[in-house]
Amino acid sequence: MKFITKVYHPNVSSASGAICLDILKDAWSPVLTLKSTLISLQSLLCSPEPNDPQDAEVAKHYMTSKSSFEETARYWTMIYAGGPGKGGVPKATKGGTMDEVAMAGLEKAHVDQFEAIGFERSKVIDVLRRLNYRGANVAKINDDRVVEELLK
Repeated sequence: MKFITKVYHPNVSSASGAICLDILKDAWSPVLTLKSTLISLQSLLCSPEPNDPQDAEVAKHYMTSKSSFEETARYWTMIYAGGPGKGGVPKATKGGTMDEVAMAGLEKAHVDQFEAIGFERSKVIDVLRRLNYRGANVAKINDDRVVEELLK
């Protein structure tokens, strides 16, 4: 069992759709029904297990900035599953489309800051994602550290 539609969730691979759920792997038993499996999946989707992730990047995002995580998950729901989102279009959108900064769960101002000093936008986004430059972590990572990574 896996998702074909892209899902932004710590326990679902955003690349392959694989699901990290024990009854789909080690705890599988022939007595499990489709109904009980879907109920378990529904429970997992409602209560993520970020300490046992299928997608480590999404789990880090969830643990460091839940509101930003929820906004990105809402956006993925709108884009990939045709969902309505909460309150319409997320705040990080322009004309109904969300850019790569918001998709990565980053703040536009942070990306703009490093792009303004001459670094390529895609590289800035990649480095800020790897450093988990979100939420409370922003205060813990100084600009020199980010620039060091950008220069590599």
